[in-house]
Amino acid sequence: MNVYLKSIPYRLLIGIVIAFIVYFTPYFIDQDGKVSIFYYIIVLSSFLLHQLTMYSMFVAVMAFFARISDPLFGGTNMTLLNTLTNLGGAWANTAALWMTDF
Repeated sequence: MNVYLKSIPYRLLIGIVIAFIVYFTPYFIDQDGKVSIFYYIIVLSSFLLHQLTMYSMFVAVMAFFARISDPLFGGTNMTLLNTLTNLGGAWANTAALWMTDF
């Protein structure tokens, strides 16, 4: 879980960087509607860093599930824990989309 906990601040920081990228996107667009190659490099770099932190957190959670699962029912238990984790993240997305209607 150390990897998971150490990845959280970096993932949050990348989220703030992405918010700034979205905010400053109009400044990277020329009068002709062309987008600077520098903008694409920034977006791709931030996306790659976000994916790196996201997958390192996912692997850390899976390693934690493998550690706490009973060896007799390891695969089934890990599937159940992963399903519960996915449902735990899904309700927040559903609630956020529901709140956008108001």
